[in-house]
Amino acid sequence: MVDNFAEFIEQHQEKEKTQKNINELKSSIISKIDKLSNLYPDRSKPPAIKAVLSNADRLYNKSKASLDELNQVLNDLDGRISLKLKANEDNKKQALKLIEDKAKQEELALKKAKLGELDSNELKKLANQPPAPDTHKNLFRPDWATYDLSSGKWKLNSNLLAKTIVNDNLIKRVQENGKQDGYLIYDDQRGSWKKSSSADIGYLINSYFEYPEDPKFKLKGQYASDLQTGPRQHNTITLVLNKLASLNPTQTTDKQPPYIIHFKNYDFDLEHWKRLPFSPERYFLSDRDYNLDEAYSQLPWNALKNDKSAINELAPKTTEWLLKSLGDKETVQTFLECLGLSFLNAQPVNFFVFFKSTGGTGKSRLFEYLGSLFGKENDTIALDFDQIIKPASFDISEFRNKSIDLTSDVKATYIPNSAVSILKTLSSDDKRSLSQKNKNTANFANHANLWFNCNTLPRLSPESYDNSIARRTIIFDWLFIKGFNWDKEKDALQSERSELVTKALYYAKHALEDPLKEYDYLETPSNITRSNRVIDNYNKWKNEHNLLERFIKERCKLGSHYRIGVTAFREEYIKYLVDNGHKDNIAIETIEAQLKDQYGILKSNKPTSWKKGTDFNTGVYVFQGITLNSFEYAGVQDEEQTYEEERNKKRNNSPFTNRTL
Repeated sequence: MVDNFAEFIEQHQEKEKTQKNINELKSSIISKIDKLSNLYPDRSKPPAIKAVLSNADRLYNKSKASLDELNQVLNDLDGRISLKLKANEDNKKQALKLIEDKAKQEELALKKAKLGELDSNELKKLANQPPAPDTHKNLFRPDWATYDLSSGKWKLNSNLLAKTIVNDNLIKRVQENGKQDGYLIYDDQRGSWKKSSSADIGYLINSYFEYPEDPKFKLKGQYASDLQTGPRQHNTITLVLNKLASLNPTQTTDKQPPYIIHFKNYDFDLEHWKRLPFSPERYFLSDRDYNLDEAYSQLPWNALKNDKSAINELAPKTTEWLLKSLGDKETVQTFLECLGLSFLNAQPVNFFVFFKSTGGTGKSRLFEYLGSLFGKENDTIALDFDQIIKPASFDISEFRNKSIDLTSDVKATYIPNSAVSILKTLSSDDKRSLSQKNKNTANFANHANLWFNCNTLPRLSPESYDNSIARRTIIFDWLFIKGFNWDKEKDALQSERSELVTKALYYAKHALEDPLKEYDYLETPSNITRSNRVIDNYNKWKNEHNLLERFIKERCKLGSHYRIGVTAFREEYIKYLVDNGHKDNIAIETIEAQLKDQYGILKSNKPTSWKKGTDFNTGVYVFQGITLNSFEYAGVQDEEQTYEEERNKKRNNSPFTNRTL
């Protein structure tokens, strides 16, 4: 009995143990089913795997299952899992190797692309590949290109490109009194800004699609030309201009620093005599192709200030040319001071320059040389004196942002009183309201100094030769140099530009710092050194051009009833000029302008006719309101009056006049 009971207990315990093992194994099936199932995507499970999973699921749900069945299924699941994990590991290693190989190939291709050695078809093939799964990028596509999974093609993200263009490029709006005038784009290589229009913005956008010509826009190694279409280009332009519309247009080109000058590789601070790195905060529009003298432009001003002998050694060939052409050393100094001051973005000293000589002395060559110092693009202007004194003939805002006005062969012969104020305005540092063609009035101060060359100096009315004109006017003779050949000397003179401009700036700084200089013919002291030649030239100009007033006082009488033939008046006036040492021929137009402006005397608008004795004079233009003291009669007026009296007498005595009808 006892033995049977012990055997029963043993069998019962064994049965419980077996059942417990079965339950544990069964519960582990679920986790293994899930693990194996997760190793395969739902739609791509192989049939064998599906069979294993189905058998495991069936056995799990079976009410009674043996240990052998469970162990067999679990072993099958474990085996499949191990195989798949190993396969995945192998695939991962292979994938990593492929990625590394691809990266090396891309790196090599990118190097070739940046060197311009990658064939365009090869580049296009690389650019058309989908983005890498890890970085989601294609190295051969710009960031503003997006990949469309549905079509498998690359497309343009116009908004992102517009944002990139505005962020990559320094662009400012230019606005004057509320009227938009365009844009400025900064060139960090040249350190200067460039005036641009909406068309230039379109060109800038277009360059982002180009490969591989322009490295400035960082496009080498990237392909984007297939992303450009007409509608997308137009959409991008609209987006860019909308983004630029939010930029503040103030504090731009009218805010140029007065004493900082732009050169090829740096800016130069004249006030502190030191070089400065380029900065977009300074709005220079000029591009100069040279720098200052390497040694003296880097010396401290205190060390250089009193060493004029060293400075005078600079540009020896150019200095010799100027000395022979200007006449003496003191006049060369006047010239250098004016030249240096013309580089400033302000007019702390008010002046304008005339060069006077007969033709063939080489004044035009001088102005060609001066143009090379300032740069023709966005830096110089060539408005004729005749244009400037007639405001309606040009847009005065053309002076904006210019450094110098260089005009050869001045045509103007007389400057009316109304135009003298324009000269004073343009040679001062005051802000004025000046007209602009097709635009609102502009408030700006002209910084371009006026330099003119002429064979004959234009004349002013006598009252215009006041102190303000005397202080401003610098007149140089330009002397003929026998044997001088510009074509042979040009290159040598050009090679000394950096030294000559250093020299000119040195003298300009001295002119601004040194005590003001007093001269007898000026009511107030002057910054600019006046040589004896310059003083004599001004006094001669002033005296010569007062001769009309003297002639009228000494030789003429005025009255509304007087008239005199234009030719007769001119002949007498020229005789008077010759007698007073003035030998230049004077055009009748100059005489007409002076008589009109100074005395209100006009020339008749048609020829007159009159009788003198028994002779008839016809077809003569006359000045109305003046005649000569020396005339036996009161000039043409008396002759016309006699003629009219005879006509009236004949008319009254005519039988046809008094007949009764």
